[in-house]
Amino acid sequence: MDAYQRVGEFDLPYPATVSVLDALPDGRLIATDGAGVVVESAAGSRAFRPLATLNAGYAQFLRVSPGGRAAFGNGREVIVFD
Repeated sequence: MDAYQRVGEFDLPYPATVSVLDALPDGRLIATDGAGVVVESAAGSRAFRPLATLNAGYAQFLRVSPGGRAAFGNGREVIVFD
């Protein structure tokens, strides 16, 4: 038996092929496609609002620290924001 099971799905404001996402400490999701960052309005709402404009190119990773700071990387630079 697989250790994972599908419990639901939702659409991000970006095409899935270029999006990366992570969860904030409060359970909200944060996502980027390299051009901009969106954040979920409330945990589990699946409603996203713009948070920042990056214009940084292809998104390779987005990670959130336990304190809530997010780091975005595109292979050339790392951008950290609160």
